[in-house]
Amino acid sequence: KDLTNVPRGLVRKFVEKHNGHNVITKILMSNNGIAAVNEIRSIRKWAYETFDLKINAEYIRMADQYIEVPGGSNNNHYANVSLYRRTYWWDNPKLPESLARSKHKIVFIGPPGSAMRSLGDKISSTIAANVPTMDWSGNNVTLMNKQIPIIIKSSEGGGGKGIIKVENKDNFKQAFAQVQGEVPGSPTFITRLAPDARHLEVQVLAVQYGNAISLFGRDYSVQRRHQKII
Repeated sequence: KDLTNVPRGLVRKFVEKHNGHNVITKILMSNNGIAAVNEIRSIRKWAYETFDLKINAEYIRMADQYIEVPGGSNNNHYANVSLYRRTYWWDNPKLPESLARSKHKIVFIGPPGSAMRSLGDKISSTIAANVPTMDWSGNNVTLMNKQIPIIIKSSEGGGGKGIIKVENKDNFKQAFAQVQGEVPGSPTFITRLAPDARHLEVQVLAVQYGNAISLFGRDYSVQRRHQKII
């Protein structure tokens, strides 16, 4: 809500004190499982009321309110929504701009579309980071001729899809076609395999006012079929 439409009180006073422009009174989270739990816990620290989509799961009891999702065809619920379409921001990089153009006062909590498009793509994020990396087809066009084993990746892949290890040149064409089939329409690239490596991630939080901090790191090395388990 715009500040001019919010009754005077502690919340409005807090927003005004920090030079804010909007008071967020309700947040929709269409996640499930641990993602929903983490989001609800974080928001509760700021005393927000939360609601979620009702399904048969324990975490729904943590929400203050739920929205009933009808059964039957997907066209009866999420597939028939014209604006809020996807669960995770990287699935719909145009979502922030779509919400901004809405006649309703809706604020998207997350990175802007430009950052989502740059960092959600493995090729563009590698170039934008401008840090040393393993040899890949963007900086070593003769990679296939000299360096086996390699990894074939889809730049828009994820969740175990669009990534295959090639240890024999004879399997390259089949593996390349499989990667392209798993993520249709996505650019495909090749990178040298790093054996016995660990999968480490660092969480970074930034706000529109220019402040950015590093929260903590995580070790996602325990995986099954290229999917994180722990």
